[in-house]
Amino acid sequence: MRLLLAVATLLTLACSDRVTGPGPQSLSGHWVSQRFHLGPSASYEQHLTFGPFMRFASEARNYGSYPGQGPDEFSGYSRVEGTYGIDGDRLHFHPQRVVEWDLFYGPNSPVEIIQPYPYGTVFDSARFDIAVDRLTLRYLSYPLDAPVATTLELTRVLDSTQ
Repeated sequence: MRLLLAVATLLTLACSDRVTGPGPQSLSGHWVSQRFHLGPSASYEQHLTFGPFMRFASEARNYGSYPGQGPDEFSGYSRVEGTYGIDGDRLHFHPQRVVEWDLFYGPNSPVEIIQPYPYGTVFDSARFDIAVDRLTLRYLSYPLDAPVATTLELTRVLDSTQ
């Protein structure tokens, strides 16, 4: 009888509609995208860091954006910081501030901090999956004020200075 009850319980759990996804431990760390080319020498890459206490940082790093710069010369960054939550395979981002720096005004350009975060959300309606060291985010972006289904592939890096 106990065996029958155990099998019935396992079958009930296996047939459940509840989606479970990876937990915060599997997201923890630093992830980086491929480099996306923007022009003759300009490009950017996306960095995403999941830290303790359900904190995240999403940073776009720009390279080669200004005349005279080589394609690998750092031009600036825009970093969104906040908290996140996980519900099955869904990620909910709660941005709190944006931190920006740009070489446009020279190497001693000031860092600009905007708080509270003024632009709504990031990675809207995000779903995610992880396969080995590859994080795939599927979310809505709004390049022209209309939602566009977007996929971002990131690779886990062990050294966050990359």
